[in-house]
Amino acid sequence: MKSFIFLLVSVTFSFEIDDGKVKGSIIYNRTGNSTGWNFLQISLESIENDEDVFAAAGRFEGEESREEIYNAYRNYVYGLQGGRHFLPKSLQRYVHNQYNWLKEQSQTQNTSYWRMVKYLLIQLENMYEGYNYHYGKTEKALSFDQFYFLSNMGDLQDLWPSVGEVQTQGIGNCNSFYKPGIMAHTTFNVYQTMLRIYKSYNFKLKDKDVVNQHLSFTARPGDLESKDDFFVLWDTQMVVTETSFNNYNKENYEYFHYDSVPCWIRVNIASRLAKNPKEWMDIFGLHRSGTHNNQWVVTDYNKVYMGEEAFFIYKVHDLTNTLLNSQGYVASYNVPLDQEIFDSLKYPNTTSYNDDVRAKQFRMYQGNLRTVREIGRLLRYNKVTDDFDICDGAICPRCDLVNENEYPFGGIDGKVISQDMIKVKKVHLISSPSYQEHQMFNWKAFPNIPHYGMTDKWSFPWYELDETNFTIKELYQDY
Repeated sequence: MKSFIFLLVSVTFSFEIDDGKVKGSIIYNRTGNSTGWNFLQISLESIENDEDVFAAAGRFEGEESREEIYNAYRNYVYGLQGGRHFLPKSLQRYVHNQYNWLKEQSQTQNTSYWRMVKYLLIQLENMYEGYNYHYGKTEKALSFDQFYFLSNMGDLQDLWPSVGEVQTQGIGNCNSFYKPGIMAHTTFNVYQTMLRIYKSYNFKLKDKDVVNQHLSFTARPGDLESKDDFFVLWDTQMVVTETSFNNYNKENYEYFHYDSVPCWIRVNIASRLAKNPKEWMDIFGLHRSGTHNNQWVVTDYNKVYMGEEAFFIYKVHDLTNTLLNSQGYVASYNVPLDQEIFDSLKYPNTTSYNDDVRAKQFRMYQGNLRTVREIGRLLRYNKVTDDFDICDGAICPRCDLVNENEYPFGGIDGKVISQDMIKVKKVHLISSPSYQEHQMFNWKAFPNIPHYGMTDKWSFPWYELDETNFTIKELYQDY
């Protein structure tokens, strides 16, 4: 095994801002082309005003990761927005109106919820200022609207189709799997999004309503939430995951209203303020926007809750004594459990929560799996049979290998954390399209598809990240 101690490529420093109200350190490790991940740790303490913590965190992240942010923006624009650097006017009005409404509410309402909104907007705006400080007068300059694409990309996934610009993909988008004592997740996406960063925010705040001072999540540069759908809340020892829903009902887009809180903010608020999975679901459901509709699975290893949202509907299920007891695990794979939500999205009648192709595979393969390594391997599984395709229907798809319609889309990572691991602040990670049963992915097979800032060959192993000293240890290959 190889252990990596971040020294040579780290930036670690203590600082005081002009008024001396914040102290702390930042570690940023540009190891993406050698491990598949960049790593960012921001540890800050509030001396007088919590706003200063979020401002400093945003500014220094924007400065230190500016090159990766620029590459992530280009990969997003050319990989997911079809080369469009600007939103249609109707969507831009919606985003502007929503942002202005958020600013107004956060400045006039002094509740724990709206204070968190204010903190997050401060962090976002200062991250842009940090980026703009270096790139504002260069060819890498971005407007704030363009910069906001990155944090808001999940919500844009529902906004774009509302104006007929993007058609909903039929393939699923992620897996989440819980078996008593172990939580795991795999992200599906176009491979242009493989510019990854693991973020650890440890903020010692004075706000007594903040329960989770230390949270970590897998993300992309410039993103203030885990669009990769995996959060660890260290203080309450909760894990938060999601898989996204497809929408086949155009009428649902009539629900959008700008006086609402987008998903990327709501997930951060719930993760900071909730003491347990039920509270997380309750807080997350406030001021819903109807954008980025998902199936959330949250556990503290005692209780397992599922929250499902579909535009105007929000349902919460305590699965601890129902689904978990009946089948011994809880899985999420982009298909609604609740029948009303299933019907409202007009999912095809050829699938259901119990009969989806991935549901069948989880039932078939999970029986004897008990260890972190075994569960990790399951979430990366891609074996072609007469019943299971390499692309649409695989637990960890490799659509780049489908000869008649190949395109770089599939499962791009794996994250696993157990109840024992969370107690000692460790998590297991891998970044690569699955290569268990197939050749590794190589960008040289797609020379005309933009993939800025990425290495060509993707066969990185699993790593264990230790949050206590912020080091990683190589574990094993993807087999």
